[in-house]
Amino acid sequence: MARNVTITQGVTRTSSVIGISTDYTAAADEVLLCDTTSYGFTVTLPDDPAVGDRVQFVDAAGQFGANNVVVSVSDTSTYKIANLNETLLLNVPNQPLELMWSGSTYGWVLLNT
Repeated sequence: MARNVTITQGVTRTSSVIGISTDYTAAADEVLLCDTTSYGFTVTLPDDPAVGDRVQFVDAAGQFGANNVVVSVSDTSTYKIANLNETLLLNVPNQPLELMWSGSTYGWVLLNT
């Protein structure tokens, strides 16, 4: 299930809305409707992102507390999440998250939680 939505925030960006329930490799400017009703899974952020690329996570089923989503990168020595060379665990029910690539110094930064 994918739907393109155009969001204008100074720059026009087109986001694809994707429903996922298993391990997934995200692309830039996707909104991921995560269904962890049955089990948790891992989402790998895009390689070679451009400054300003975004990925959004939505707890579609309200089950992040029971079944977590692990947000990872392909290479923690190259790509950071929140200025850390680690994975990020989504484990708060109904808590959305938006990440934006800020460049190699700080990596993927948290915009909205």
